[in-house]
Amino acid sequence: MKITISTALLLLAIGTSAQAQVPISAQNAPPAAGTGAGGVQELSFPSQPGSYSPPSTLRMTVTPQATQVQPPPVRDTPDSLRRYTECRDEADRASTSSAKMREAVGQCLQDLNARRARGE
Repeated sequence: MKITISTALLLLAIGTSAQAQVPISAQNAPPAAGTGAGGVQELSFPSQPGSYSPPSTLRMTVTPQATQVQPPPVRDTPDSLRRYTECRDEADRASTSSAKMREAVGQCLQDLNARRARGE
């Protein structure tokens, strides 16, 4: 049986409009008393008229995770930034290959992180 594209689109549109007329409602059941933030939420989806499927129930359990403490933002001193910039410029001038440039800039970053660790 050969179906043209326009016939297929028409059938699809008819099926979609028929489904759109039937409201789908999810009934939220309140969490069980005493469960707090880690309670169980239950959603029930009733079967639609003409559907061969039984009603569906979805249960979700929410487990709260411990909040992670964010470290304070890094505040570099003007002197530390100046020293890093000078180191990077020197590495750029002295390097003869990209590998040497990466190695030298890596050393500049290690020095900067060491100054950060010392609080400079």
